[in-house]
Amino acid sequence: MALPVAQSYSDGTVRNWDDPVVEGQAEPQDPAPSFVTTAAAAGPDGHGSTTAAQTAAVPAASVSTDAPASILTWVALTAGLLGLAAGVAALFRAGRTRKS
Repeated sequence: MALPVAQSYSDGTVRNWDDPVVEGQAEPQDPAPSFVTTAAAAGPDGHGSTTAAQTAAVPAASVSTDAPASILTWVALTAGLLGLAAGVAALFRAGRTRKS
């Protein structure tokens, strides 16, 4: 399948990449981008057939339920609460300075 393309430059010139590539001949000056498609062998689901290596399940990372909560989770929660407290304190302080 060939996909002819027109390449535009900032100076207004245009270069057409539309020359067909013929098997057994030299590559043309401005070859059109192309690719080849092939039919897949039909599987039971109507899609291509798959090998056992492709269908092997990748085990998901397991989390141990015996382990305590992650230290990073607690650090992030503490940092969030401190940030929230700092924001509330800044709002109260800004409100008091306006009244004065």
